Amino acid sequence: MYRVVHFGIAAKEPDQAAAFYQEVIGWNVVKWEGPEKYWLVETGAEEQPGISGGIFRSNDILSGTVNTVDVPDVDYYSEKIIASGGEIAVEKYAIPGVGYTANSRNFNGTLFGVQQEDPQAA
Repeated sequence: MYRVVHFGIAAKEPDQAAAFYQEVIGWNVVKWEGPEKYWLVETGAEEQPGISGGIFRSNDILSGTVNTVDVPDVDYYSEKIIASGGEIAVEKYAIPGVGYTANSRNFNGTLFGVQQEDPQAA
């Protein structure tokens, strides 16, 4: 059994969304220094229950909230998703220093992600 390890909030104006969640909920939000425009969201201390996430610019494929599940092999689980009636919405891609991610839709069209941890990802 694998757990949700990250959430992503899609926003038309991610910088405004970052300010909104900081002001309203008190989350710590900082712009990621990586190659994509992405804001990292810290929702609480590591020892507290819960997960942290990020905010990104929405597009025609990625919108709403995307929950990402930690898996040992993105390729294997992408095949399982397709075999079970789902589809790959965004093919596997590297997040430098983090790992590999693919975004999928289940049989009902609900968007979710699978992520394989790999600090060597580039």
